[in-house]
Amino acid sequence: MAILETLTANGTTAVDRFSGFARGTVWVSGNFGGGTFVLEVSRDEGVTWILADTSIASATTFTANDRGNFQVSANYSLRERLYGATNPNIFVAVDVW
Repeated sequence: MAILETLTANGTTAVDRFSGFARGTVWVSGNFGGGTFVLEVSRDEGVTWILADTSIASATTFTANDRGNFQVSANYSLRERLYGATNPNIFVAVDVW
């Protein structure tokens, strides 16, 4: 499953829900406008959000063009968040398998 987004303002994206264990890669590129991009997961249907698990050795917080690997356990929701940016234009590709 691939999730493609273009972020042009601070805020969060729509939530994608996973019913089973998944691993993935997130790619971010463009003008960050001084902001920070994070990939977040929630296990309680969006009440509490935390950074995506990076125990497979990559980051999910970015301030410049980069990529990182992550994993999510069963019944997790996934979203992207951008904060602290001024006039950003970031392309995000999340590939989950």
